[in-house]
Amino acid sequence: MQQDAVGHVRYVLKEGLKWLPLYGYYFSQHGGIYVKRSAKFDEGRMRGTLRSYVDTGAPMYLVIFPEGTRYTPKVLSASQAFAAQRGLPVLKYVLTPRIKATYVAFDSMKNYIDAIYDVTVVYEGEDQGQQTETISMTGEFVSACAKANCVMTQMSVSCHS
Repeated sequence: MQQDAVGHVRYVLKEGLKWLPLYGYYFSQHGGIYVKRSAKFDEGRMRGTLRSYVDTGAPMYLVIFPEGTRYTPKVLSASQAFAAQRGLPVLKYVLTPRIKATYVAFDSMKNYIDAIYDVTVVYEGEDQGQQTETISMTGEFVSACAKANCVMTQMSVSCHS
């Protein structure tokens, strides 16, 4: 992280996360943009908030948590059906990303960003690669997760006008 951007991290999060004790308040006070799914998504509000961040002229990192759903076999099945209906690749181990908020963020800020970083984290447990349920972020995480793998990919952006 660049030294002059510390304190200028902004987040795009699932609407329901604003009700988490402490975290929800923290993200609200530090520029969190809460988004709803599907038809409830308020694109104009998100674009306006991003524009206000850009207008300050301060350096910024925008962190998008695109998939806030708990992973279950039922959710995976629905995700696979969604992909198949739209002619997208049907994924076996992860959910098909829903990209509306990511697209709006990129489109709103394409003249102000240099790169996009994709960070994928995979948690290994005792299920031999066949995930059945999401590990909770409580003490269960420590005991159920034998290993975590993190892959970060930088994609340069050259849309500056």
